Amino acid sequence: MARNIGFPRVLVSQPCERPVYATSYGDIGAQLEGTAVTEEQRQRLHSDLAAQQGRWDAAADATGMNEADRNEIKAWKKSEELAETLFAVRAQTIFGVIIKLALVLQTGEAQACADEHPWPQIRSAYDDLRSLVGIDDLTA
Repeated sequence: MARNIGFPRVLVSQPCERPVYATSYGDIGAQLEGTAVTEEQRQRLHSDLAAQQGRWDAAADATGMNEADRNEIKAWKKSEELAETLFAVRAQTIFGVIIKLALVLQTGEAQACADEHPWPQIRSAYDDLRSLVGIDDLTA
């Protein structure tokens, strides 16, 4: 889509300057602040941005990208709900604690630097518990 339609943005800078793009009406206002620009030029940028956003939205609908985004958001919400439910229940066995730690590692290490505190320490405790009960890595 980016190649065919172009990102939903407009060029705000003057042709002789470094290119500066705006992706929202607020960006346009911020970029134009303190510059000599007519209201007609400002409105043209707003209009161009709206048109480009419209082309992007139409292409996103036609390709199914918007539907995929909505489904991804629903899946993340469901995943968060299930995780909250899991952590609200007290573990009854060592295996239950291992499952909780596996979930923490899978979600946390993916969002942070896995070799920084506290991830190596959590992974170490997780590995110790797995070793004690003789089970495979649940995060693999």
